[in-house]
Amino acid sequence: MKKTSKEAINSFKGFLSRDLTRREFLKALVSSAAVLSVLPFAASQVFLVPKQKKIEDITIKIGNVNDLKPGEGKIFWYPEENAETPQFSNLLIRMKTAPDVYEFRAFNRVCTHLQCLVDYDSERYKMICPCHAGEYDPDKGTVISGPPPNPLPIVELKIDDNGDIWATGIKGVIGRGR
Repeated sequence: MKKTSKEAINSFKGFLSRDLTRREFLKALVSSAAVLSVLPFAASQVFLVPKQKKIEDITIKIGNVNDLKPGEGKIFWYPEENAETPQFSNLLIRMKTAPDVYEFRAFNRVCTHLQCLVDYDSERYKMICPCHAGEYDPDKGTVISGPPPNPLPIVELKIDDNGDIWATGIKGVIGRGR
């Protein structure tokens, strides 16, 4: 049988006015303490875990076509500028082509083996992981040798009419290891 709201209120008042046993009092006390101790953390999630933009929605200027000579590389931060955290460290490489041809590649620097940061060796024209000597091809980011199980994530690039190079997205999973 359903109680009306007046009956429910009277029932609750009756519960409060009666004598509680020690066990009922402790149960209510512990339950209230548990709820009150968790409540601030649940409410603070809005501030602790801010909403982030999708990487596809972030475009950052990383340089100009005249900044690098053929065969040179440059480190840049994407998708967050000046973040200087390892997972946002990327490498822009100007390919070895004719001097007037502007062909660039960019890769995330986190090795797919054990997440060390890959460096670019312009003399050997390879990307090398210093931790376990993994080598990557600077043209496609694929593994040439060593223990890395997967290619490096590719940073998508766009070059505008002024020769400015823009990072526009990432294909692949950053830091994917074994």
